[in-house]
Amino acid sequence: MNIADVYNTLQTYLGSKYINDFTIYGRNFRVVAQADTAFRADIKNLEQYYVRNQAGTLLPLSTVITSSTIESAPLITHYNLFRTAEINGNPKDGYSSGQALQALREVADKVLPAGYGYEFSG
Repeated sequence: MNIADVYNTLQTYLGSKYINDFTIYGRNFRVVAQADTAFRADIKNLEQYYVRNQAGTLLPLSTVITSSTIESAPLITHYNLFRTAEINGNPKDGYSSGQALQALREVADKVLPAGYGYEFSG
């Protein structure tokens, strides 16, 4: 089986692929191939996709690929080229923003491990 055929199948079903344009009733329509939303929502739907082998036979895509779910951060933020964890907050009623920042500095100086730092912005 040609790996390009596997990639084309994934592109067509999961993304989309332009096929052509046609004109009817004086209007132009674009033809785009794509799996319906319900068949793109779950990784297990790959078992229902088929790809042609070199003999022209349709084979389930699951015979040539496997999938696994890997969880990661949706966005890794950086500040001054370092990875960061963003914390947003407001001072408690009765305290100024300066007092809140001073309290954060005191806690950070006590609890952050060596090599870690903090910055305030925004």
